[in-house]
Amino acid sequence: MNEAPRDTTLAATTPMEALEREHQEVDAGLEYFVAHGIAGAPQLRTALAALRRHIFVEEECLFPMLQDPALRMPLFVMLTEHRDLWRTMEEIDAALDGEGSSDRLQALGRTLLAQLDRHNSKEEPIIYAHAATSLPPEAAASLTETIATIEVPAGWSPATDD
Repeated sequence: MNEAPRDTTLAATTPMEALEREHQEVDAGLEYFVAHGIAGAPQLRTALAALRRHIFVEEECLFPMLQDPALRMPLFVMLTEHRDLWRTMEEIDAALDGEGSSDRLQALGRTLLAQLDRHNSKEEPIIYAHAATSLPPEAAASLTETIATIEVPAGWSPATDD
């Protein structure tokens, strides 16, 4: 899970563009797996690692920068959905480790894609749009750099209020 970060900011002029590009890359890896089955397991593992890193960046870097009270509920929803995504990724990990059939793994891949579709369709127009207009230029530049370089600490998982 602590693989070297990729520079997804190449040609990105804003942190929101970098984060949206990560959404697209994760989706592409998952779609490849769903289309190719177990032969796409390497792409699936790459997509899962990228999604874990993406969630980390949002929760530890982006969301704390967004202090507008109007975002309290949307951010709560994003955090709740991150936990749901994380649980599905843990199920996929178990299935990849031999604790499930190929059909089960395919079903989990489709489930994760559907969860991401619902999540990203809210996150991009609400959270990212707000961030794009509210972050001062220096904060946006710092976030872009962070997105390109930060690593997920071992054992990190999404915020929980359980």
